[in-house]
Amino acid sequence: MPGVQMISKAIESNNCRPIIVGGASKSGTTALFYYLMQHPEICMSKKKELHFFAREYLAKEVGGPGDKFILAEIPRDFDEYLSHYDFNGENVFFDIFP
Repeated sequence: MPGVQMISKAIESNNCRPIIVGGASKSGTTALFYYLMQHPEICMSKKKELHFFAREYLAKEVGGPGDKFILAEIPRDFDEYLSHYDFNGENVFFDIFP
């Protein structure tokens, strides 16, 4: 339940609702990201695919030569995750990841 508690914290501190979209490769999540970015009441992260909610799983699976560099780019805690968003009174914030 830590994910639910973290999202509750975001709602309280920024007064907005999160929507998290998971998608498969080549399923249109990049297009969705850019379409939603244009909406004035939606706050999108500065970078698509933050992988925050998959960090724990990915940390167990790293093993390739570049994996540790990719893992280093994933936010380590919820405050770091929220720092990827510029909240300016939007009602909803989105995170899209594969």
